[in-house]
Amino acid sequence: MTATVTSTVTPTPPTTGEALTIAGANMEHTLTPGQSVTPVPVGSPARGAIIAFNGPPGWPREHEGSASIFVSRVIAVGGDTVACTRDVLVVNGTVRHETYLYPHSHPCSGDGFEGKTVHVPLGQVFVMGDHRDDSEDSRVNGTVPVTDVLGKIG
Repeated sequence: MTATVTSTVTPTPPTTGEALTIAGANMEHTLTPGQSVTPVPVGSPARGAIIAFNGPPGWPREHEGSASIFVSRVIAVGGDTVACTRDVLVVNGTVRHETYLYPHSHPCSGDGFEGKTVHVPLGQVFVMGDHRDDSEDSRVNGTVPVTDVLGKIG
């Protein structure tokens, strides 16, 4: 059985080992719409890992009262600081060089994130899509509890 991740969202949660079908563009070119991926359980995801997770409260829902599953890249983990200045993404004072970004995608554009600094709480991760101009992620919706992570992709 395969769950569909529409715009990186699906109305029903997958069971362990169930494949997800990518339907949104937020992870292009790393993951493309129509691609099937299977999350592998992981304790605490590391920076750079691509994860599937249940959208915490406040994240978009496809249907009222439904579960929502997202796929994004971990940019920072609990205790880290994330900042965006002049479209340069900085984690813990170090500029992130992200070769996986979608061509011409802005490293940290998005709904007022420019000039912001976020301190990631312990037990949480800060995630972003690889196609930053087409991704609703932690820049807009906040951090994700590690307990909501379904697994690592790839």
